[in-house]
Amino acid sequence: MSRRNNRNRDGGRSQQYYGHDDRDQVGGHWRGGHPGGRSHRGGRGGPAGRDRNQDSGPSGGKWQRGKGPRRGGGPSDRGRYQGPHPRSRFTDDDGDVQMGDAEEGTSQRFNPYGRPNSRRKNRPNNRDSRGGGGARGSASSMARLGLPINTGHKDRGATGHNRPSDGKGKRAGQSWAKIIIPYGKKVEKDWLLTSLQNLCSVPFIPFEFHYEGERAIFHVDDVTTGSALKAISNRITTKTGHKVVVISHPCQPLAVLKGDDFEVLKVCLSDRYDPSTKALNLSNLIDDQALKSKGVLGILSRNHIMEAVIKIISENIPEVLSIDISHNKLYNLKTFGKLAEKACQLRSLNLAKNKIRGISELEPIREFSKLEELFLQGNEIVEKPNYTSIVRQNFPKVIRLDRQELPPLIAFDVESPTVLPPVQHSYCGSSQIKKPLLSFLEKYFTVFDSGDRQSFIEVYHDQACFSMMCQNSPISSPHIRKYIPQSRNLLRIKDLTTESSFKLFKSTKVAVVAQLNEMPPTKHDTNSFQVDLSMVQGDLICFTLHGIYKEFSNNRSSSHMVAFSRVFLAQMQPPKLCIINDHLSIREPTRTQLKAAFASPAPTPSTSPVNVPQGSLSPGHGLSALQQEMVAKFIKDSNMNAEWSIKCLAENEWDYERAGVSFTTLQTAGKIPVEAFVK
Repeated sequence: MSRRNNRNRDGGRSQQYYGHDDRDQVGGHWRGGHPGGRSHRGGRGGPAGRDRNQDSGPSGGKWQRGKGPRRGGGPSDRGRYQGPHPRSRFTDDDGDVQMGDAEEGTSQRFNPYGRPNSRRKNRPNNRDSRGGGGARGSASSMARLGLPINTGHKDRGATGHNRPSDGKGKRAGQSWAKIIIPYGKKVEKDWLLTSLQNLCSVPFIPFEFHYEGERAIFHVDDVTTGSALKAISNRITTKTGHKVVVISHPCQPLAVLKGDDFEVLKVCLSDRYDPSTKALNLSNLIDDQALKSKGVLGILSRNHIMEAVIKIISENIPEVLSIDISHNKLYNLKTFGKLAEKACQLRSLNLAKNKIRGISELEPIREFSKLEELFLQGNEIVEKPNYTSIVRQNFPKVIRLDRQELPPLIAFDVESPTVLPPVQHSYCGSSQIKKPLLSFLEKYFTVFDSGDRQSFIEVYHDQACFSMMCQNSPISSPHIRKYIPQSRNLLRIKDLTTESSFKLFKSTKVAVVAQLNEMPPTKHDTNSFQVDLSMVQGDLICFTLHGIYKEFSNNRSSSHMVAFSRVFLAQMQPPKLCIINDHLSIREPTRTQLKAAFASPAPTPSTSPVNVPQGSLSPGHGLSALQQEMVAKFIKDSNMNAEWSIKCLAENEWDYERAGVSFTTLQTAGKIPVEAFVK
């Protein structure tokens, strides 16, 4: 019996499976591979075959140790029932024979173990034509009909368009290259071109170098040169550390107006220029009869015509204030960026009756920094509902639009500028407090730096308190971190009732003076002192002193800079102060403080002022312009305040050189008090 007419147990016709057949022999359901003869391969067996201790299928796919699966049948497999043949899909179940090329048009059935079809299968130009689809099936059908075959990709150039191409990525006629350098305007033109020439493997001549926005653009007369320039992209570094990007595009050769035609255009523009108003009328230049009679078409939308116009303007009338370019059928203004460089004084521009559609096409004329009047009537952009707002947003300096005065911009009210008072170096209150306070400070730190701090026993109150805090940070040096065990930082101390917290707080003047004696030798920079008086209540004052000092080792072999702040609560007992509370905070100095510290030799504090005649003048009273200038210069050179600078100049009879020598001598001797430097 033929395999096609074989019946299963249910009396039905056996169904043909293409590819892999997962039925077994029992019940008409094959499991395992094709039975295989000498020319067939058997698949790997299924579970049913293994349960019967048989090979999977007649030929089996049984695994044997060290041999892998068996493939194909043996001699004993001949004559047994064979499963569906892989080529059985070409034979109809009814015995019909496939005719002609019908097999090419049949669709392939789903194969669960086969390779998935490509997603691009159904695209017109796909070369993969499984199942009769794609370009191969179409080509076969067209060949049978005797039609020419065109796959749509053989003659296509690198540009992706069905246009003539030379196979090098450029269309026919594109023998030049356009070079674009983004942000090329941020570097000098000479430096840029020189850098490109030095690295480029092919010498080149830049044609029509200009700027469009931030981009630098020029042309070269060979595509190969353009490729060589593109090859050095990102190899040049600017002074700011940015890489120079070079972009190259094939383009057509630049059209150049011939010498005779250029002179004709020059005469035409001369006739259209009004020197009295500095206005150039280029309206309807496309229909100018003088140009037409000479065979020149004044089409400003053509680059070579506009280039010639810009050249004539730059060489002859760069002072032009108004240009009328209406009725010229302009649809873009790309070349107007070059005009903005040549006619930088332009204030009025008429673009009426052209073909400008959107605000993006007006982008090049934003380069006109002094443009005040703009005409756009007769363009499609005027029909936009927010036309005025769009123009106003992009051209904020324009005050007249289409012969209409624009209302002033709505903005926030800006208050008239006010002069802030000068920054005070220190604040010490009234003179009744300032003098005893400054006198106390210079005496206090003179004793502090002398090393004999036992005399402070007379300065502190019997119940005086002292505490110290160290600001620890990752950048703190070891000489700052050594104070951490003595630091009474309330953010770190959790329990103030412990004995250790009491040890960090010194009470009574004996304990305070003992703590001060334990501190290393110091030298304070009095020029860095800043005094801020924060409270005055009766005879009780509170003030803060900021500054910097140099801390020495015990043998003075090394030193370190320390920034400090000290808060004093004291009682006024003229002519001295009695300290009730003293809090010291030390930290790492900043770079600015280190740079300014001990810039000039710090004078030894002394209460002996400069001997000044009693008739010395106060600042700004009775001084001539020359004397005021001398005072200002002396303040800058000596770093003293105005009052003491006037005293020094007056003592030396307003001889600037003599006053400078006197100041240097007294400063070296330490006879200038600290209040002379308080501004």
